[in-house]
Amino acid sequence: MSIPRRDDDSHKGENGKVGVIAGSARYTGAPALCGQAAMRAGADLVRILTSEKTRDVVAGFSKDLIVGGYGGDFLTAESLSEAEDLAGWSDVVVAGPGLAEPDYETLSQIVDGTRCVLDADAIHETVLESDLSDAVITPHRGEAERLGDLESFASRTGAVVLAKGPTDRIVSPEGQVSEVERGHPTMTVGGTGDVLTGAVGGLLAQGMEREAAADAGARAVGVAGELAADRYGCGALASDILERIPDGLESLDHSAS
Repeated sequence: MSIPRRDDDSHKGENGKVGVIAGSARYTGAPALCGQAAMRAGADLVRILTSEKTRDVVAGFSKDLIVGGYGGDFLTAESLSEAEDLAGWSDVVVAGPGLAEPDYETLSQIVDGTRCVLDADAIHETVLESDLSDAVITPHRGEAERLGDLESFASRTGAVVLAKGPTDRIVSPEGQVSEVERGHPTMTVGGTGDVLTGAVGGLLAQGMEREAAADAGARAVGVAGELAADRYGCGALASDILERIPDGLESLDHSAS
């Protein structure tokens, strides 16, 4: 599997711009993990939109992230203009990690027909009624069960589904199903799902097709989890995993050559 490569004469922004709508007054780590993972997957720029009350906390995780805020503790209808501005700037929108209690109608308006990755709190029945024909959905086991039969869901909505678990399953709207068996039990640690979602968003922003980005993201993060476990055992953290995403991607490139 070939991973995206940069042209020698490319300039800032040409290799992917990811907009992350994530975090809230309740969760501050999720948007940072997600955004950093997108950059470790190769995206040039990441902008995060989160609660104004926690904006400085999120920005403090990494000087590489561009962080903006909306008023209040959670995403509301009053945040629509900021979210629309972010979506208009982005090649891909990643939404959901740590949003907690967003206004789902507002979130639905943002992701409707947008090239996006939906995770966690964005996997909600109101949001899933949007046009998902350019979306990747990344549910964990419980969320996947709520979606029902994944092949039927993908066919009906046009979404690509990356169902996370000990064996990740990728389901296309055309009914193709592939499985990824990489990773380590330490990847049950909190934040790993945010890392995977960000990595998929970063690969999509660089022009990969949805199924390929989901597959490459799952494999690369799985390898990164194995490498982190080699170093830290079951004490590996999500932040340890995201730092090893480039190694995971390189392993995919070498296996394809």
